[in-house]
Amino acid sequence: MASNQGQLSMALGFITRIIAGPFMIMRNTLRAVLISGSEPYWIMIAIVFASLWSYCQGVLILETVCQLGACA
Repeated sequence: MASNQGQLSMALGFITRIIAGPFMIMRNTLRAVLISGSEPYWIMIAIVFASLWSYCQGVLILETVCQLGACA
């Protein structure tokens, strides 16, 4: 039982990190620009990357929901 619970918590943690990925990218990029004085163009690169990641997440979630039969 403890093994199944550990696997479930690991899977949920992985899913949470996938969903929170774009937020973490933007947070870390903004901190890097503000604290270490990195070039501001990194913000634009992070915006593009986080947007593409979010778009792919949306497509994956919609396809999963439709495969489960909720899109009729």
